[in-house]
This record gives sequence, C-alpha cells and structure tokens, in this order.
Amino acid sequence: MTAPSTNFAKWLAEGQKVEDIVLQRIQKKYPHAFMKTGYFPEYDIYIPEVDLKIEVKSCPRCHEFNSVLIEFEMNDQQTALCVSKADYWIIYDGKKFHSLKKGDILHCIFVNRLIYWEGYGDGDKVSKKAFKIPPNLLFKYSKEFI
Repeated sequence: MTAPSTNFAKWLAEGQKVEDIVLQRIQKKYPHAFMKTGYFPEYDIYIPEVDLKIEVKSCPRCHEFNSVLIEFEMNDQQTALCVSKADYWIIYDGKKFHSLKKGDILHCIFVNRLIYWEGYGDGDKVSKKAFKIPPNLLFKYSKEFI
C-alpha cells in the first residue's frame, strides 16, 4: 500500500495539471489570466480583463465514490469554501469541467440539508471538516465552462 504522503503528492501533481489545463482554456479568451503561485488559499487563477477569480478542483474519482469533497475547516481553521474569494469554482470530474459560483455550492449544501463529514485525508495529520456532495446533485448547479 502506498504511504499517505505519496498519495497526497500524486494527487497534488494531478490537480496542478488540471489547473494548467483550465488556465490554458481561459487564456484563449483572456490572455492576461494567470495562476497564483505559492500558498494562496483564496483562489487559483485571476482574470484581470474581467476581474474574476477562479478556484480549480480536481475530483477524477468523484463518480466512483459518489462524492465531491468540499472542505471548509482543518485544524480548527477555516479553509477552502470558507476562505475562498473565488467568483467561480471549476471542478473537473475526470471527464468534464463544471463551473459553479461559490453561492451555488452553498445553496446546494443548505437546500439539500447536507451534513458535514469529519475525518482524515491522505497526508493529513489533523482532521478536516468537509461536505461530501454527490456529484449528480452538485453538478445540477453548474454552468457552462469557458
């Protein structure tokens, strides 16, 4: 069995590839768009031409596990959904890109009365809190991606 930190590194690399693909697609229409570098939890991509911030999430196995994990707290600190300043979240499900406004994600959580999950992800030393949202439910709220 692979060590948790190895899995985390693998998934991080895969996620960065998806971020690159999203950036390339955005740059076809908005050539000045750029990726934020280093640790920057507010968003991943900025599009100065239209003042939009984009968060990119890769969930290639979400249909297999029937959940898209949307984190909001780790180590008693707000994370991801709570600190995101992104106008749109682009979520890749392994086949398709889904574009959602942060408000649409929150709407999905509240309207469907979803209960959060608490546990450890690969490479985590402390537990996190997140919503495990069935992809078919979450993606009903998605819009066409660029």
